[in-house]
Amino acid sequence: MQNRKELFKRFWGQLASDIVNGGTPASNRITWLALAMLAFVGEEAVQVLFRRKFGVGGLDPIRIIVCFLLFEIIAVIFFILGTNISESMEVVGKQSSFTWAGVFYLIVGLVVLIKGFLGISKARKSGLHNNFAGESALLSFLGKDGWSQSKIQNIAEPVFTLSMGVALSFVNIFWGIPIIYCAFSVWACTVIDDIFIDPTSHQSSTQSQQGKNFHDVK
Repeated sequence: MQNRKELFKRFWGQLASDIVNGGTPASNRITWLALAMLAFVGEEAVQVLFRRKFGVGGLDPIRIIVCFLLFEIIAVIFFILGTNISESMEVVGKQSSFTWAGVFYLIVGLVVLIKGFLGISKARKSGLHNNFAGESALLSFLGKDGWSQSKIQNIAEPVFTLSMGVALSFVNIFWGIPIIYCAFSVWACTVIDDIFIDPTSHQSSTQSQQGKNFHDVK
């Protein structure tokens, strides 16, 4: 497999086939395929929020739209729960926390949608390698301490996201769950890449970007 776009299409094809065919083995595959595809969506949110200067294929418009819709659905659920909260639900969080969680995911969804499509638009003019997944922006200061781009993106970004999700869970348990999922999505996608993606394709992408950065510096 050369890139994620091909892998995503393969997952979609297998998912559709399993849904049509049915059966217990197919049902199990449907669950795992759905989780794998949602992992890509969760990672897409992290990439959009934490990075900049993407390659043409670094962001996927379909995953961005799905990510936006999921965040907005989550926001609506929180708003509904906030207006119909029972005493038993107060163990999860106060009524106001459901409303604030709804506002939070409403804004996050809009930011992912707008920033994501702006990133795609800029990528078409950038000339960066097709598969380049962006350079770290929010946590770029770690580079001054000797952190490489891959270390920032594979460790610092998901750990920061996980920490934020855990912190929000202390306010409202449900509030932090989607953020925590996004953090684990980054690590899950790294494993999926190692299993399915041709390493020579990823290596050539990295080498091409490093070469361009070298020429830019000169």
